[in-house]
Amino acid sequence: MQSYFKKWSVVLIILCVLISGCGTATPKPPISISIPSLKKNYPILIDEAQKWNSDAYLAAVKINLYPNIRHDAINAKFYSHSENEHSVSVYLAWDGTISSEVFSYKNSVYHHEPIELDELKID
Repeated sequence: MQSYFKKWSVVLIILCVLISGCGTATPKPPISISIPSLKKNYPILIDEAQKWNSDAYLAAVKINLYPNIRHDAINAKFYSHSENEHSVSVYLAWDGTISSEVFSYKNSVYHHEPIELDELKID
């Protein structure tokens, strides 16, 4: 009787291992990413920023790789040497629409060298 249970338990274990290993072996398709070009979209971004201040310069940029309703394709932050307590963020949505938002600070903005497009290592 005991050997009967041993046989069946071994058979069940082997069967479970075989069944668990029989999942779909086809690889999942790669995730589709889209990399928006900062160089291509820079004229649109700087134009929107200069509506806020004519001496606006690119200080920081975030480029999202995955199209998503909640996140824009490009989020660019601009500072101005004549606006020490403000900055503007310009948002380029995946559908091409553009919007901006002005931010105020209690302390002066730390001005650093602008991001120059010809110095970008990647685009």
